[in-house]
Amino acid sequence: MAEAQLFVSQDEFTCSVCLETLTDPVSLHCGHSFCLKCLTDCWDQSQVCRCPQCREIFNLRPQLRRNTVLNEIIEKLKKTGLSSSPSKNYGGPVDVECDFCTENKFRAVKSCLTCLASFCQTHLQPHYEGDALKHHKLTDPDGNLKEKLCAKHQKSLEIFCKTDDLCICTKCVVTGHKGHEIVELETEREEKEKQLETTWSEIRRRLAEREKKMKEMRNVVEQIRISVEREVKENEKSFTDLIHYIEEAQKNLFERIREQEKREIEKAEGVMEQLEKEIEELKKRDTELKELFDNKDHVHFMQTFSSHCVLPADGDSLSFTVTADFSSEDLRNELSCLKKSLEKIIQWDIKTWSPSEKKLLEETDIRNNPSVSDPRAKDLHETHRQAVSESTRTLGAQTSPGDPHTTAVGFETQYTELVAVEQDTRNHKVTEHKLVKTGRIHEELMKKGAAEKCERIWIEQLFRKSPVSVNPVNIIVVSGMVGIGKTTMIQKIMYDWARGTQYQRFAFVFLFKFRELNLLDNENETQMSLTKLIERHYKYLSDDPLKDILKNPEALLFIFDGLEEYKHKLDFTQSQFCSNPDVEVPVHILVTSLVSRTLLKGCSVLITSRPTALEAMDMERVDQFLEILGFFPDQRLMYCKNFFVDSALATQAFQYVKENTILYSMCFIPSYCWMICSVLKSHFMTPETAKSEALQVGQWLCETQNKELIRDTIGKNLKMNFSSTTLSAVDCAVLAAVISCCGELKELDLSYTPLTTECIEILEPGLSCCSVVRLFSCGLISACCSALSSVLLSRNSRLTELNLDDNNLVDSGAHQLSEGLRSDNCNLEKLGLYSCGLTSACCSALSSVLSSPNSRLTELVLNFNNLGDSGAHQLSEGLRSDNCKLEKLGLFSCGLTSACCSALSSVLSSPNSQLTVLSLSFNNLGDSGARQLSEGLRSDNCKLETLKLKDNGISEREKRNLRSLREELRRSGRQLTIYT
Repeated sequence: MAEAQLFVSQDEFTCSVCLETLTDPVSLHCGHSFCLKCLTDCWDQSQVCRCPQCREIFNLRPQLRRNTVLNEIIEKLKKTGLSSSPSKNYGGPVDVECDFCTENKFRAVKSCLTCLASFCQTHLQPHYEGDALKHHKLTDPDGNLKEKLCAKHQKSLEIFCKTDDLCICTKCVVTGHKGHEIVELETEREEKEKQLETTWSEIRRRLAEREKKMKEMRNVVEQIRISVEREVKENEKSFTDLIHYIEEAQKNLFERIREQEKREIEKAEGVMEQLEKEIEELKKRDTELKELFDNKDHVHFMQTFSSHCVLPADGDSLSFTVTADFSSEDLRNELSCLKKSLEKIIQWDIKTWSPSEKKLLEETDIRNNPSVSDPRAKDLHETHRQAVSESTRTLGAQTSPGDPHTTAVGFETQYTELVAVEQDTRNHKVTEHKLVKTGRIHEELMKKGAAEKCERIWIEQLFRKSPVSVNPVNIIVVSGMVGIGKTTMIQKIMYDWARGTQYQRFAFVFLFKFRELNLLDNENETQMSLTKLIERHYKYLSDDPLKDILKNPEALLFIFDGLEEYKHKLDFTQSQFCSNPDVEVPVHILVTSLVSRTLLKGCSVLITSRPTALEAMDMERVDQFLEILGFFPDQRLMYCKNFFVDSALATQAFQYVKENTILYSMCFIPSYCWMICSVLKSHFMTPETAKSEALQVGQWLCETQNKELIRDTIGKNLKMNFSSTTLSAVDCAVLAAVISCCGELKELDLSYTPLTTECIEILEPGLSCCSVVRLFSCGLISACCSALSSVLLSRNSRLTELNLDDNNLVDSGAHQLSEGLRSDNCNLEKLGLYSCGLTSACCSALSSVLSSPNSRLTELVLNFNNLGDSGAHQLSEGLRSDNCKLEKLGLFSCGLTSACCSALSSVLSSPNSQLTVLSLSFNNLGDSGARQLSEGLRSDNCKLETLKLKDNGISEREKRNLRSLREELRRSGRQLTIYT
C-alpha cells in the first residue's frame, strides 16, 4: 500500500501572539502553546496571568518550561519541510523558483552553492537525506547564482587573489594565478570589513562633527536673529520717539509762533485804532485853525485865539513797538545740528565703531571673563559650570512645586524673551492690583507701561553697569504674577552663564529656591552658615577652596527664587545681620545679610517674588526693581512659532487662539501661553506624549477656575484621554477639579492607567460629571467599588456608560456596585464587567439590579467570568422581570453548560424580555443546550436579533438545525443572526 504524503500546516505550529513559528515553545494547562518570550512579555505587561488564546486565568503564575517534544517536532519539520499547503508554495514574481520543478514551479527554500541551483522543499530533501549531498553549502534562495561562477571555468568563486584583487575559483589558482597571494573569500571579507569599519567610523565622526557644527550655526543664526530683532525693536522705538518728539516740537513751535503772531497783530490793531482817533481829531483842529486864519474879524480872532492855540494832548500811540521778525538764529542752529546728526545716522555702519565706542562697550558689557587665579578655584569653576550646564540643558516646563510631570524642551527652540520693565522701588504696592487684570486691559497696561512710564529691560542687561552711572547694580528684585515666567527667566540666566554667553563677570552663580530653604529649618538644623548652605546644595564644592572663592565676592551671584513660598518674614533689623560666611545663623538672616551688603559686600543678589510677598523686602536696599509683564502680541506669535516648529501648524494654532478672545487675552502669561499651545498641539497632532503635558495644563486650568476657559481648552467634543498614563494622587485631584469646574465631560478614558483606591476616591467628584468613563485594565480592586457606587448614587451623576473590564473587582465589588445601580439617581445604561473575577455569588445582586424599577441598564457585559449555570439561573430571574430593560447581554466563556439553557430559553420567550443581542460563545452548551435555546427562539415573544454560539461543542447536525431555524424565522418576518 502506497504511503500517503503528509502536508503539515504551518498554522498548527504558530504562536497566536507573534503569529510566527513557535520559538522555545511552552505549553499551558489549558493546552495552548506559545513562544516563551511572547508569553513572558505578555504577562509582564499585565497584572493578571491568563491564556492569551482562551483567556483562562491562573491565580498563581505558572512556572514556564520549554516543551521539549514540541520543540523537537518543530526542529525536525523545519528540516523536512514545514508548509502551508502545496498551493501556497508556488513562486511569485519576486520569489526565486525551484530549478528542478517542471510545469508549475514551486518557490525555492534554499540555494546550493555546490550544485549552483535552487530547490523547493520537495527537491531539497536529497540534500538532507543522501550522504553525498549533505556536505553541500546551502544558503537562502539566491536568484543570481551565475554571478558566483567563474566565467572561465564555471566553478564556484571561493578564493580571493590579493595580487589581482579578484574573486577566483579553485581551478584559477593553478592556472592563471600561480604564485599569487591568495586567501579564502571569508578571510578577505573579514579584513575588508575592518577597513570598511574604519571608513564607516570616519564617516560617522565627520557626520557627527558636521551635525554639531550645523547645530552651533543654527544657534548662531538664532542668536543673530534674536539680537537683530531686539536691536530693531529698540531702535524702532527710539526712532518712533524721535519722530514723535520732532512732530511734537514742530507742533509746539508753530503753535507758539501763531500765538505770538496773534498777540502782535492784536497789539498793532489797537495802535492803529488809537491812531485813527488821533488823526480824526487832528484833522478837525486843522480845519478849525484854517477857518480861524481865513476869518477877517479881528475881534472874533482875538476872542477865540486862546482856545485854539492850545495843542491837543499827544497820546503814546507813537511809542508802541510791534515785533515783525520771527526768525531765530539759535533755533536754526539747533535744527541744523539735528539735521547733521540724522545725516550721520543715515551713513552709520555697524562695522565702523570707533575705538572709543568699542572701549565703552567693553566697559558696559558683562561678557568679561571672571578673574579666577587660584588653580583649585579654576577647577571648581569649571566643575560648577559643567554641573549647572547639565542641570539647565533643557527648559523644564513644570506646573507647580512637587509636580513630577516635567516636560523638557530646548532653550534655543522654545525660549521666548519676556517683557520686563524697570519700576520705582516705591511702586511695588501700586502695581500689585493691576497685574491681576487680564485680557486686553492688561495688554493696554503693558503698552502704556513700556511707552510712557519706563524703558523695557532685556534679561541679559541685568547687572550691567550703566555708562552714565557711578553706582554698580548689585541687588535686584524681579516681581511678577504667578505663571508670568520668573522661574523660567532664572533658568535662562543659569543656562546662559553655564554656556558662557552672558553674565561672565561672575565666576560662580548659586541658585537657591525659597521653598527648599523651608526644609532646612527643622529641629535638628535650625542654623546654618553660608559656606555650609552652599556645600549642601553643591556637594562638589569643598570647604577650603570654597573659602577662597568667597574671598572675591564681586565675582559671585546669589539667586533666590520664589520669595512668596518662604515661610519666614525677612527681618532687616540691623542687629540681626551677619558678616561672616562661616558663622551659623538662621537661614533667613543669611538672605537679609546678603541683601543688606553686610555679608560678602560687593556680591550680587537676584530675588524673584510675586507682588504680594514684596512687603517682606526692604526695597530701599534694592538697586533695581523689575516687573515682568509677560508677552507682548509679538512675543505671543514668536512663542507659538517656537513651540510648534512647523510654521504652518504654528500659524494655524495662533490664528485659532487669536480668534478666541479669552484664549488670546490669557496668552500674555507665558505659562498660560504654554498651556494653550500644549492643548492645541494635542488637538492638532494627538501625540501620546501630550497626555503628560495635559496634566500640567490641568493644574493651570484648576487655578483659573474659569469654566469658559476650561471648556474652550478641553475642546468642543469635551473628551479627555489619559490612557496608558501614570497618574499620582495629585494628578487625580487636578483632573477631578478641572472636570468638576467644567461641569460636564462627554468622555474620560483612563484605560491601562494604574489607579489605586485613593485615586478613585479622589476622582469621584469628577467622575460624576462624566457621561462615559473607561477604566479598562486599571488594576482596580473591590475596595474601589465603594467610590464608584457613590458616583452612581450621586444626585447630579451624569454617568451613562462605565467600562470596568479586566479589573479584579471580584464578587464583593459587584455587590457594592449593585447598591449604586439600584439607586433612583443612577442613570447608567451600559456596564462592562469583562474578566473581573466574578462568580455566581454576585449574580443574585446583579439580578436584583435588572429587576429594579430604577434600573436603566440596557447593556451588560459579563464575559470571561466564572458565573457557571447557577449564576445564569439567577440572572434569568432578573431578565424575566417586567422592570428589566436590558437589550444586550454578554456571557462569553462564563463556564456555562446545557443545564442553564432552559432558564435562558425562558428569558427569550418571556413577554417582558427586551434582549436583542445574547453572546454565549466559548461555553460548553452542546447540542442539548442548542435545542433548548431553539425553543425560546421560536416563541412569538422573542425579540432576539443576534445570538452568538461559537465554540460551544455543537455538532454540525445541530448547527444545520439552527440555520434551518434561522431561515424559518426569516420567512415569518423575523431577522435573526446566529453565529456558530
